[in-house]
Amino acid sequence: MEVFISCASSDEAMRQELVKHLALLRQQGLLRIWHRGDVIAGDDPAKEAAARLEAARIILVLVSADYLDGSDGYEHDLPRAVEKWRAGQAAIVPILLKPCDWQSAPFAGCAVLPSGERPVTLWAIRDEAWEQVAGHLRSLIERFTTGTPGTRETPTSRQRHAPLYFHPLPHEPDFQGRSQELDELEQLYRRDGSVVAALVGIGGTGKSVLLPELLRRLDRLDELRPDALFVWSFAIDQDTDRLLTQAYRYLTGHEPRSIASMGHVYAVAEVLRGAGRAVLVLDGLERAQRDDSKALGNIEDAPLRLLLELVAQGCGRTFILATSRLPLSDLRSFRGTGYHEINLEQLAPRAATGLLKARGVRGEAEALEALALRFGCHALTLSLLGAALLDFFDGDLACAPQLLASAGLEALDEGGKLGSLLDEYERRLGSEAVALLERMSAFSGPVRASLLESVFLRPDGGQLAGPLARLDRLGMRAVLARLQKLRLIGCLRPARGIGTAEEPVFWAHAAIKEHFYRRLFNSCAVAVHAAIRDSLSATPMKRLPERGEELDLIEELIHHTMKAGGVASAWHIYMQRLGSYEHLGARMGEYARGARIARSFFIDGDPKRPAAARIGHEHLATDVGLFLSKLGELGPAAAFHQAALDAGDPVAARNLCKLRLLEGRLHEALSLAERDFESRDMTSTDSSHGFSSESFVSVNSHAYRAAALALLGDIEGAEAGFARALAMHASSRGNLVNLCGVYQADLMLRLLDLDAAQRIAQENLRYCEAMGFHDTATRCHLQLSDLWRLRGALERARDHLESARAFASSSGWQEALALWHLTVARIFLQSDDARTAAQAAQEGLGLAERCGFGLIAIDALTVLGGAELVCGQVGAAERTARDALARSKQTTCGYAWGQRDAADLLGRTLLAGGRAEEARTAFAAAPPLGRRLAGLSPFRRPVR
Repeated sequence: MEVFISCASSDEAMRQELVKHLALLRQQGLLRIWHRGDVIAGDDPAKEAAARLEAARIILVLVSADYLDGSDGYEHDLPRAVEKWRAGQAAIVPILLKPCDWQSAPFAGCAVLPSGERPVTLWAIRDEAWEQVAGHLRSLIERFTTGTPGTRETPTSRQRHAPLYFHPLPHEPDFQGRSQELDELEQLYRRDGSVVAALVGIGGTGKSVLLPELLRRLDRLDELRPDALFVWSFAIDQDTDRLLTQAYRYLTGHEPRSIASMGHVYAVAEVLRGAGRAVLVLDGLERAQRDDSKALGNIEDAPLRLLLELVAQGCGRTFILATSRLPLSDLRSFRGTGYHEINLEQLAPRAATGLLKARGVRGEAEALEALALRFGCHALTLSLLGAALLDFFDGDLACAPQLLASAGLEALDEGGKLGSLLDEYERRLGSEAVALLERMSAFSGPVRASLLESVFLRPDGGQLAGPLARLDRLGMRAVLARLQKLRLIGCLRPARGIGTAEEPVFWAHAAIKEHFYRRLFNSCAVAVHAAIRDSLSATPMKRLPERGEELDLIEELIHHTMKAGGVASAWHIYMQRLGSYEHLGARMGEYARGARIARSFFIDGDPKRPAAARIGHEHLATDVGLFLSKLGELGPAAAFHQAALDAGDPVAARNLCKLRLLEGRLHEALSLAERDFESRDMTSTDSSHGFSSESFVSVNSHAYRAAALALLGDIEGAEAGFARALAMHASSRGNLVNLCGVYQADLMLRLLDLDAAQRIAQENLRYCEAMGFHDTATRCHLQLSDLWRLRGALERARDHLESARAFASSSGWQEALALWHLTVARIFLQSDDARTAAQAAQEGLGLAERCGFGLIAIDALTVLGGAELVCGQVGAAERTARDALARSKQTTCGYAWGQRDAADLLGRTLLAGGRAEEARTAFAAAPPLGRRLAGLSPFRRPVR
């Protein structure tokens, strides 16, 4: 096979490296290599090159900035090579040698090597990159020599992988219907860009059965058929790390190497970007999602959630097809762009008939279809209808004339038809089952069987237990089993913090709970709530619990106490047993739970409408604001902090100051910090520290003001403020602690006083771990990770990074997750992996922008721009630098370090583009903050 190499003369050394790795192919007689340096003395170089190019079946283009900058290969070889490629006469194989802006080159439609479009010079071990190139060429030669179709390397015939069904999909040989959903999925697949498509519906709607039919469709698309197909079932294996490892191995043939467990995600995403049309099927995803009403559909596993977010944001031409009983709630911000949800609850008539048959209903097809149409073809309603027909009438339509002849059914909406069916259940279930459903509906979430028994099977249950008084433990379990068989309730898998393998946990669909709670409300709801409250109050519970099951019980106790009219008592439970934000937030990271509980003390969640006048609603408003800010809901958090401030909470100004610092509204933050000085003479309890003193308020006032001054570029004022705070500090530690210590260490890092930064951060970490303040300890780990990166000790940096990730991902702390991505990006950039650095920076930027973290977004832009510059994308880097600079200079912001780093980045990009005069102007505009390489800049190198 004739192979022509087109390269720049300056890349001769790397061409020789390539030829060495092709030695075995040459010795086996599979290829003959020629390039312009092989012209024999006396021959006409131009004619010889043209003749060799015409004879070549494979053309290797060695891509670098020198090659693209008017080399002989680019000017003379490439135009004819592209003509041959387009005519199907030869394959072009671009090989990226060095980072450069190649995406708009004439060969950009070809499959680029090495994988992930990562230049050879950026591989830690170059031999691995060359090995991959050689393997691809061997496969390409085999295709040519065996006459396999697809000899032309076009955008639609990239290197294809054999489909890998790691787990089997259900087979339905007589599959029919669902043509509308299949058409919609095919159109999503045909789109340029990446997308996550979710098929959502209850069991029995045919989600999994639809998958093989869609995959058969895609395989018949010829030029558009998938280049890679990987199928994984969460019904069989819920281990995300194993999923990522197997996907990476399938796409590359190698094991992934990453800096932490979530690094696998970036490795897979990077490969997917260059894998052509890659299809990932994730079947039964509900097993990785929260299945209770408090966080319905949230992905519990952080790496899996990140993978879905990366694809929804944009990841080559990746198509993730997921099936789940629950919506993918984490992707709601991408709805309509990178995330599309196809709800299968509303069934086509044929599919509705199939669901009834699957539930055991017998009858003629026409009769079944007519029945489905009368009840609205909604999956939940038909599922319950089928279960009722099977249980009450042995599945025989002929035996159920009363049920099928409900008057006025067609005129009802979806909810009315379901209600009509549930009314029929009430008439036929029996009083014990109806009473149990009513009482289960009083609970806020899933409920353990033992709790139902302890409340309603008491000897003194009397009227409260109602018909349940006739049951014993086995009798109640039998009723629960029948309700589960009828699909009126579900039984959860043993979930973290909810139950055990020996004790089932039951739940009901929200629509079913609402129906039966209305019955309870009209009879004895308050009494039922009071009884549940009394039973829970008598249950031994640890004060300040740490286990999820104990937290669930106390949250349930608060719910029933409030429903029984005891708002003040519920507040005392929240303060005394849950420890308010200090324990629930700072120590446990239970931000979503804390926000849910504390917010329930305000009517309709309105911070201006406390549920009772004689409780500490200003303290509750502060707690809600703290919880919401951790969850990245800064707007609502600010509203609650403002309500606390208006109510006279002395720490509210300080909390608003923290929030404005995070948003990047630095001048307003400074004003709030100075306002906080007005509270110096007041004694208060800080909800995130747990002790009160005049000196404590003063310490925080000075430290927060110093933090704002530092970000605005007033280094002298900031250092003086931290010194005053330290002088007033009650302890003899010699360093500030908690968030004050974080702010102080941050300034030392920016000034590259690494010894001071290390001393403060390590002392603060020890203090926070001893106090159990895991949130601030996480910030210390992130600071120490960045510090060890600056010292060049990347392994130690990764250790701290992994420690930070554990709490950030389990708690859902959005700020910490955004900073985690930012730190990952810096480590990758320092490790000369600019493309992965850019990807991590993009993820951090996206999270920061969604939550409104203004300063993190600016820092992420500078890291992203630095990565783009290293990759040779000078134009993109310039745009990113100008964006960061504009944001930093906004009048509400004034982020001096962001201005300095963005101006530095802009100057570098202008220099790279040959615009030296503009570069000098950009460098001159950078604020002179400490040492030139100080600050959270992507260009900082290790400091020895």
